[in-house]
Order: sequence, then structure tokens, then C-alpha cells
Amino acid sequence: MKKILVFLFIFVSYFNAMAQKKTITSYKYIDGSNNTYIISSKSVEYVPITPENSSSGMYSGGKPFNVAISAEQATEITNLLADALKNKEIQLETRPKGAGTIIKITGKSSKTIILKMNASEKLAIEKWLKAL
Repeated sequence: MKKILVFLFIFVSYFNAMAQKKTITSYKYIDGSNNTYIISSKSVEYVPITPENSSSGMYSGGKPFNVAISAEQATEITNLLADALKNKEIQLETRPKGAGTIIKITGKSSKTIILKMNASEKLAIEKWLKAL
């Protein structure tokens, strides 16, 4: 009986701790040239397209990087992404060349939206990312 109680205590404690964990949200942003930015609350990783993977066979997005960002910077980029996610008028069903893509990842689920090529929100996101 004592072993069962100990097991139940550990079992309940473990699931209680798991339930209290904060769900972490991260983003992927894919620009109009298919370069990818992986954005977390602490860093931005840039994964450029290579000539082998570009539509022209020649374009290179440059050198990859991973930079730490401050809490203030994380809030800035998160707000820019949130503005784009909220504005249904700039979102598309299919991705034409030059469009941007936001993938919001929360826990085990994700939401993907495609942004019109010249949407002001898309341009603001890219301006912010290119300034890193």
C-alpha cells in the first residue's frame, strides 16, 4: 500500500509540474527569397537559401548566423509578427514568389500564414530582421 501511495504522489507531482510549465512560442519567418529566420525569445537564427535550392540555381542568401537578442528586441519582433498574423487582408491562401511566410509554433502545434509581397507588415518584419 505504501508503494502505491508513493507512486501516486510521484505521478501526480510530475503531471502537476508539467501542467505548470509555460508553453513556449517560437516563430519561423521565410522571406520572399526563401531565406529562413528562426526566432525565439532569446535569439534569431538565419538559414539562407543556397544556390542549389534557389529557383534560379544561382541565388545565395549569404552566410548563416545565430545572434542573441534582448527581451526588448524579442518583444519588438513578436509584436511585428503578431500584427501580420492579425491582419487577414494581407494573408493569402497560396504562396506566390516574393511572398513571406510566418510559422507560429506553440508547444506541439503550429499556424502558418502567407503574407502578400508588398504588405507593410511583411516589409516591417523584413526590415527588422535585416537590421540584425
